[in-house]
Amino acid sequence: MRIAVTGHRPNRLHIGEDKVASRIGEVLDSLAGPARTESPAEPLVAISALAEGADRLFAKAALDNGMKLHAFLPFPIDDYLTTFDDAATTPVFYGLLARASDVQILPGNIVESGRAYEAVGRAMVDASDIVVSVWDGK
Repeated sequence: MRIAVTGHRPNRLHIGEDKVASRIGEVLDSLAGPARTESPAEPLVAISALAEGADRLFAKAALDNGMKLHAFLPFPIDDYLTTFDDAATTPVFYGLLARASDVQILPGNIVESGRAYEAVGRAMVDASDIVVSVWDGK
């Protein structure tokens, strides 16, 4: 089973990252348990763009759940880093990237970032069986 994520960056996670992370963990547990029982030989894969916020919380929760992590990035890493609001979180990004068993860097570019983000979202949906959405309700 392959599970992708879409969601907000930290400024939109109004209930707090701890509560969001906890809920993501619950959702992954509810999906992974039956999948492991029904198809124990099939790997469980989490797909994330590793952006700040929901993407990283999902990636960490998936790794903690024993899932493989596949990272899909919208454009080259050096450009992607410039889109993060908090440079202090760069080590978190690199730490998750290092733990990914597969990294796909799409041919997008930062000049056309809207198209690049749309393309990475479509690629993640195409590669997944389920998409988990972290939404603030607005």
